[in-house]
Amino acid sequence: MERKLGRDNHSKISRFLSSTETATSRFILTACAVLGPRGDQTSGCRVEWLAFCEEQDIPVKLPSFRSNRFNCYFEAAAKLLQNINAGKMFLDGGFLAHENLLIDSVRGDAADDTLMTLVSALSVLFIHFTGPFWALIKSSFSLKLFSACVQELERSLADLLQDPSPIFQPTFCTPISEKFPVDGALKDAVCLFIQNLSQANREYFINALKA
Repeated sequence: MERKLGRDNHSKISRFLSSTETATSRFILTACAVLGPRGDQTSGCRVEWLAFCEEQDIPVKLPSFRSNRFNCYFEAAAKLLQNINAGKMFLDGGFLAHENLLIDSVRGDAADDTLMTLVSALSVLFIHFTGPFWALIKSSFSLKLFSACVQELERSLADLLQDPSPIFQPTFCTPISEKFPVDGALKDAVCLFIQNLSQANREYFINALKA
């Protein structure tokens, strides 16, 4: 994608443009560093964020990237998307005790609808594939069940990449996400975001999913 996304449209931050990191990855990693556990304790604002969430009665738990779980990246995308409106309210609402370029980066990225559309593609992969697959790994599975689920996962992913249109239906699910569903509130938030995408952003979403 040639166009600048998120913070790259802001002059005081755009000089940090990286050719080796996508805007999507930058947002996920930086937002978790600012808001999440074991993030940047000096430049972050986790204390204020947790106080805001408690005051607003927002249940939020971002994953730590110090974990070696393969699906942390996808889980973080889904949970950031679930709380994107609360996050923007927090960053723009005078709740911060300090400001810095790291926080400005997250603010600029979170305000970009196209960038959030790309994040939503990763969120869908968590809801329907990597999240359930991780639940399968943690379960007391038999080798036969594991093999069958992996084959179903491969077929479902291939089908979705061939024709992504069913993903926009509220009833969409995959065999593995039926057997090992993720948190219902998280799934509902991601699905609602996807269903409300504009036609232009649906095209961005489909291209991101196929990338």
